[in-house]
Amino acid sequence: NAWDKCLLRGKAKMANLEYEQVKDTNSSSMKKEILKKRREDLKKALENLITQVKFFNTQMFNYFKFLKPIERVNTVVELMESEVEYNI
Repeated sequence: NAWDKCLLRGKAKMANLEYEQVKDTNSSSMKKEILKKRREDLKKALENLITQVKFFNTQMFNYFKFLKPIERVNTVVELMESEVEYNI
């Protein structure tokens, strides 16, 4: 998935920076610290996004509890159609 690809890219860049560190200590160590910070920020942002999506899903299911069965079907169909339009 996207998260795994991102982590692999980050690890590859970190390995490259560790290799560069042999040649250029100041510049590469600073790049390494910046990359670590960005990676941590990305991880926090993704965790926050996952939390928000879980909350949204809970709210959506709570909303569906109060709908009549036909309203539930219509709402789900509308959501599916909008998702298809979005992905095209």
